[in-house]
Amino acid sequence: MATQVLIEKNKELLNISEEFISNLEKRVDAGKISPAEVSRARIIMNSLQIELNRLQSEYETRKSELMSLIYNPQLVIDSLSGELSHSVELRSYDSLLTQLDNNPKLKKV
Repeated sequence: MATQVLIEKNKELLNISEEFISNLEKRVDAGKISPAEVSRARIIMNSLQIELNRLQSEYETRKSELMSLIYNPQLVIDSLSGELSHSVELRSYDSLLTQLDNNPKLKKV
């Protein structure tokens, strides 16, 4: 349940990251920032992808454990559901873009 939410939020974050990197590349092409900033962003995005893979693996493991406890070969579990005690919120893409101009590392260039 919580893992499913984290998986979805990480997927959203990866999509935002891809757009962010695309915008960084445009800034590099315009000569406003160093190409190193794109490399740093890609490293962060790769770590997000690794975390997403770990979460997906953990989710599949939990489903398998649940199936072994239930032991009903005809049962198919597509997703798990329930209520979470807290929600996970990500900032919007536009919010991240506006903060890009306020990044002290990017202002140095």
